[in-house]
Amino acid sequence: MKKLLSYFRGLLNISLFILSSAILYSCTADSPEQERLDYSSVPIIDITKKLEISESENLILSNPVRFYATENNHLLIAERSSPGIHQFNEKGEYIEQIARSGRGPGELSGWYYPHFNGSILAASNNPGYIISVYQQESDGIYHHTKNLNVEYPGEFKDIKGLDPVSFYLLENKSTQQLQAPDEFTEGYIHLVEALDDSLVVTDSIISLQHHSDYIYEFPSGGIREYDLPYRFSDVFKSIPNGKTLIARPDNQVIRIRNSDFKVEHELHLNISEKPVSENSLEFHLAGYDSETRKNMEELIRENKPAFMDVFLDDQNRFWLWTDETEAGNEYIILSYDGEPLGKLVLPNAQKITMVQKDQFYVLNKPENDAPSAIVYSFDL
Repeated sequence: MKKLLSYFRGLLNISLFILSSAILYSCTADSPEQERLDYSSVPIIDITKKLEISESENLILSNPVRFYATENNHLLIAERSSPGIHQFNEKGEYIEQIARSGRGPGELSGWYYPHFNGSILAASNNPGYIISVYQQESDGIYHHTKNLNVEYPGEFKDIKGLDPVSFYLLENKSTQQLQAPDEFTEGYIHLVEALDDSLVVTDSIISLQHHSDYIYEFPSGGIREYDLPYRFSDVFKSIPNGKTLIARPDNQVIRIRNSDFKVEHELHLNISEKPVSENSLEFHLAGYDSETRKNMEELIRENKPAFMDVFLDDQNRFWLWTDETEAGNEYIILSYDGEPLGKLVLPNAQKITMVQKDQFYVLNKPENDAPSAIVYSFDL
């Protein structure tokens, strides 16, 4: 009798196991994958041009490379053709030249790289590994306060903060090969802090991947690099309160890290793939000879990246630069949790440089016309 009971208990356990496995499989099989996001139906937002700066009595823009807004809505424009950084008030009226070309303290070389984080403005001179720091004083104008020697080679990537004065440098750990290049090169972000009049590395933070450019080798032995469209390069930006934004288009993820570089927010996207069309290739590669164009096209993937740049505004909304075609530059605005809020398409000569206080700031660089800096307001 005991053997018979044990036999039936065994049958019951096996039956329950099979039943639970079947239910689990059924639930798993019926669970849909994360829904793909298609931004084609996202509504266009209303935008209004508030002001445009192309020239003043003191400045004619020729090759502007940066456009920032301060907390009090003053405007900072960095010009490269005649190296200098210029300050305007909120109405677009010229105030002062903050930095000019030269070799003295706070002066700029021809290839300088400026960054701004709301508190301080800084520019690196290349070559020389010197970072010049400018701070806003009681008159509201940014003045040169110090020069810092960089004791570690690397590209000046962004500003971390003021207390202590600290920056991010990008050191390339791999270089692009001329023959059979890797698709990506890798670099490491280092945190450097001011020690007396020098900057020293205090931490190595994270690696970034850069989608390789097209390199042409001249018969004489020289080389020239060409930017390619639709690259899957990682995005790294310093944002307020010592935080950083890191976005990786290759796996469609955006992370916000706190001042200790711990992940504070993570957003995984599942954006529908958008093929690179013949029209898109023609728009970007027209004018190159057939052999160069063929070599370039081989380095461009079949599908466009989910985004090519990302901004976080002061309302914790993400602005994704998602496309660049003859029709214009497309931007999608998402909530902090990834909900689509709106879309805008700017002329292809215009690219966003900053978003703040329901305004976004654009550098306008048309091919056959004078460049300008534009402030738009928007309504979401």
